[in-house]
Amino acid sequence: AVRPLLPLLAPGLEAGPALEEIRRRTLDECDYHLEARNLAVLSEHFEGHPFVWVPHPIPELTTKRVLTMERARGRSFAAMKRLPRAERDRISEILFRFYWGTLHRRGFTSADPHPGNYLLMDDGRMAFLDFGLACEVPPEHGKGLRQLLVALADGDADEVMEHAVAMGYVSRPERTDPETLLAYLRFALAPIAEDRDYEFTRDYIAERTASMIDPRHPWWHFVRRLNLPPWAVHVYRLEIGLFAVMAQLGARGNWHRVTMELCGERQPETDLGRAEAQWARDRLTA
Repeated sequence: AVRPLLPLLAPGLEAGPALEEIRRRTLDECDYHLEARNLAVLSEHFEGHPFVWVPHPIPELTTKRVLTMERARGRSFAAMKRLPRAERDRISEILFRFYWGTLHRRGFTSADPHPGNYLLMDDGRMAFLDFGLACEVPPEHGKGLRQLLVALADGDADEVMEHAVAMGYVSRPERTDPETLLAYLRFALAPIAEDRDYEFTRDYIAERTASMIDPRHPWWHFVRRLNLPPWAVHVYRLEIGLFAVMAQLGARGNWHRVTMELCGERQPETDLGRAEAQWARDRLTA
């Protein structure tokens, strides 16, 4: 029943491999032993982090059908949305750094930034709770994603095309103009594409969604030529989900500079970025 719908998302998508990836990840989400292992990996990685807390699993109380972890207490997303602008921007940067940053730095994070999957703790840290649906990127594609984002920032259409082809986003380069691809990515990735302050809005989410599903949208025909490689199905889910959450918060900041920092191209320029960098240095020297 799902197979006929996949061409609506990406006409060049090979339905078989994509469905297998979705099936495998869906089964993984039901495996609490696997989720406990994901928790263990990330709770160890984020030990002592200044603004991220991942609970440790409790193996002796975890079974195939029951996952037990350390308890977290904090404010819900609904409460976060009612906070003043400065606090919402800080929350947004934490979410961006956790999901987007962990993806690009470790190649592994949660693919489900649903608002019910984190709590704002009283000490200002964010507790992240759900790792059943993991997003894993093969190292060669993780490097390619970072290089594509840098090429996008530089406005290098030929290099953007090169990486898009290598990763499988463009399956028929002879039918795709590099400059048009660059322009489309500047539209689709507007929050991070250019070095400027940017405020996420619901209008942006609606416009991007329309470009994929509305034949009247100026980008719709071009999107039909692109591909979504099976390995990137959950990267796409993470990106869209995270950006939608940021829009609910009205997130404001220079997300381009944060992204370039996460790609290793800039030094941190925000308080959270500097705190995270110091934490990473301390871990190396401990």
